Amino acid sequence: MSKPVAITADSPIDLTPELAKQFNITIIPLYVGLADKTYRDGVDITPEDIFKRYEEEKIIPRTSSISIADYTDFFRSFTDKGMTVVHFSLSSEISSTHQNALIAAEDLNDVYIFDSLNLSTGIALLAEKACKMRDNGFEAEKIFEAVRDLRGHICQSFVIDKLEFLRKGGRCSAMTALGANMLSIHPSIEVRAGKLELAKKYRGKIETIQLNYIREQLNKHKDINLDTVFVCHSGISDIQLNAICSLVAEHLEFKEIIVTKAGCTISTHCGPDCLGFAYLTN
Repeated sequence: MSKPVAITADSPIDLTPELAKQFNITIIPLYVGLADKTYRDGVDITPEDIFKRYEEEKIIPRTSSISIADYTDFFRSFTDKGMTVVHFSLSSEISSTHQNALIAAEDLNDVYIFDSLNLSTGIALLAEKACKMRDNGFEAEKIFEAVRDLRGHICQSFVIDKLEFLRKGGRCSAMTALGANMLSIHPSIEVRAGKLELAKKYRGKIETIQLNYIREQLNKHKDINLDTVFVCHSGISDIQLNAICSLVAEHLEFKEIIVTKAGCTISTHCGPDCLGFAYLTN
């Protein structure tokens, strides 16, 4: 008899608690340092806390990886119950979390560490497929192999309103941020082979840019998989979010349009009013 499978992920998967419960994914938080205190992403700090602190004191937090010890305890909470774990880590090209998870799994049986080579809802797309396979009775090894084949089909990108968070987080130079803010430039960033790369620079009002960005993403590929699309944001207004989702629905008949919010790890670097979009190609 096969062992029950637990699907787990690092917190930058950016699923709301409701979605994590719906999919039955257990999330382990990265750490967020703010001033002289350290918090757990999504557990005892929220993006709203981060943005409020920035508005009041111009303090931007720092993020840090999950420790090997934390991973060991986390995985054991499943393996001690006779379960097999398929864990989705933040891209190894972005963070050391993947390496720490691998080291923790060395001393444990039945733990599969999957390098998503992605972040945010790029991870969520893969994890959602894994959950559907788990619910259909697939064993961990088969799930691991299947999502490995899907990894190269992810299209994940986002468009940023302000570069201040990227700059202070060390993700872009001060001169780049200054020039972008002065010229009202809003960059679109794509995930390519696990790394973040500049795709395009938009200029103008962010609400208009976000809609144009979505149109371009939907027209980028002719073989988009219509099962699921993720829309992720870090505080966009309900009116703008409804306009974005309506545009997506009008353009292509996706079976599911899943809306979620960026967690603390992603929000620390992208700042408020960031819009992310992720889907699979066939």
